[in-house]
Amino acid sequence: MIGLLPLADCRWVVCTSALPDANLTLLHALRQYGYRGRVALTARAPSDAAYLERAGADLVLVPHLDTADRAVEQLLPASTAEVPVEPNRAGYSAGDVFHSLPAERQL
Repeated sequence: MIGLLPLADCRWVVCTSALPDANLTLLHALRQYGYRGRVALTARAPSDAAYLERAGADLVLVPHLDTADRAVEQLLPASTAEVPVEPNRAGYSAGDVFHSLPAERQL
């Protein structure tokens, strides 16, 4: 079946299934077929990601972790670590910033 795919000009094959066995089967089939491009696989947990990397994946996506990392990037702009805090029941007032709050009270 891999031989039917137009892989000659393909630089990346990306598998979005998070099933380790499916990822390994695809990776081995691609290598057996002679595919020389890069392979990105998907994992549910860091332990699965490490397993797939050891198996030879060029890139392993861990969507939940990748999404969390991206959310942090958006919440904390690279230019400043200051994020205004809106008034809330915890007693913070507008203009407070995360870096000036005690660690145990950060949101």
